[in-house]
Amino acid sequence: MDKHGYVRGTAGKRAFGCAFQGILDAVREQRSFRVMLVCMLAVVLAGLACGLSAGEWAAVLLCCGVTLALEMVNTALEAAVNLMTREHSELARRAKDAAAGASLVFAAISAAVGLIIFVPHIIRTFTQ
Repeated sequence: MDKHGYVRGTAGKRAFGCAFQGILDAVREQRSFRVMLVCMLAVVLAGLACGLSAGEWAAVLLCCGVTLALEMVNTALEAAVNLMTREHSELARRAKDAAAGASLVFAAISAAVGLIIFVPHIIRTFTQ
């Protein structure tokens, strides 16, 4: 890394390094992100136990990935708003709340998708 914390080399390597650093920062600094990672691990283990189909895996992994990505976008927006002003601002509050709301909406939809996928597998397991 150079003195600015960037990966030396091509622009692509630098971009990848910055992206990876963003993920590490989220893991280190965001409790909700760590909770989501643990939940994602539990979902993957449940998927392995249930023998999900390829289509079910695609839906589950897409939901998990987008939920994590939205949480990072929410964190980035909050940081950008905080950088712009430390004073209370109704617009800043609305921007932060909207980003948090978007993350919550997708997490709820992901939970619904999870129920749709996993409940039939669970029922089959207990009725055989």
